[in-house]
Amino acid sequence: MAELRSVPWAALIPVGPDAVEVDRVRDGLDALHLLEPGARRIILVDDSPVRSREAELLEAAGPHAPRTTVVANPRSPQAEGWSEGVLVGVETGLRTLMQGPPVEWVLKMDTDALVIGAFADAVSDRFRSDRQLGMVGSYDHYCDGTVVDISRWEKSFRKVRSPVGLRRSAKRPLRFNILSPRGRERMRLIQAAERNGYRLGQHCQGGAYALSMGAVRALAAANWLGGRLWSGTLLPEDGVMSVSVCAVGWSLAGMVEPGEPFAVKHRGIPGAPRALRDAGYGVVHSVKSHGDWTEEELRAEFRALRLASR
Repeated sequence: MAELRSVPWAALIPVGPDAVEVDRVRDGLDALHLLEPGARRIILVDDSPVRSREAELLEAAGPHAPRTTVVANPRSPQAEGWSEGVLVGVETGLRTLMQGPPVEWVLKMDTDALVIGAFADAVSDRFRSDRQLGMVGSYDHYCDGTVVDISRWEKSFRKVRSPVGLRRSAKRPLRFNILSPRGRERMRLIQAAERNGYRLGQHCQGGAYALSMGAVRALAAANWLGGRLWSGTLLPEDGVMSVSVCAVGWSLAGMVEPGEPFAVKHRGIPGAPRALRDAGYGVVHSVKSHGDWTEEELRAEFRALRLASR
């Protein structure tokens, strides 16, 4: 594993518009600095609709500031923040990463994800062991054994993939063609993913996942690294990134077993803080709540655990 410690990687963090987000970045990058300090680059995508927070975010980056880049999220103000807004931000960050010093893979994490242990060697090893692996995270099940339910997003992707929709009126259904040029391109992408074995709705959970930059470059070459392709679909960023990775011939996989990186679920964290740390996980999501724990209490507990391990 000694060789793998030199593998260059990056972190990409979309930063929401709320004022508390800067403090979340500060705590998140403090954890990264203490537990996994080897990121070559850090990209913060600022979603503030009013003013640039570049100075505040660079101050929050602390020791990471010299290798941190802050970019504005160019999403439309009318875009839904949780879907198209995050997607446009992530893809803007990925395009930024394609410029400047190269990296082999990138950890995308939300501000309510938190590093609790080492993970970079494990991710590097996994990507190097399978050169067509494009994305790893909480994939078909979570670390607590819960199966990931894709049924909701399966229906949504099926509608987007369909060349024809139905609009019901008081008298009778009316067939109408929904395939604008953008719609045709989305359908082509989804069909390409299905030919490569993708099942509608499959995804690596978006709180935190890792992307191979080989897959990112393939998306850029196919002109599929532009979030506005999905404008108005209300599809989640993690689902869109997952289907896109499969569309260019790369695969998805889980890394959620004890000792692997991702203790990541959609809501809450999948266990008590100390138990997750002791099991060897590297990244948790979401620290906004867990049982009776508040976000402040969870962050304080994880902070105490990482300081005790120094």
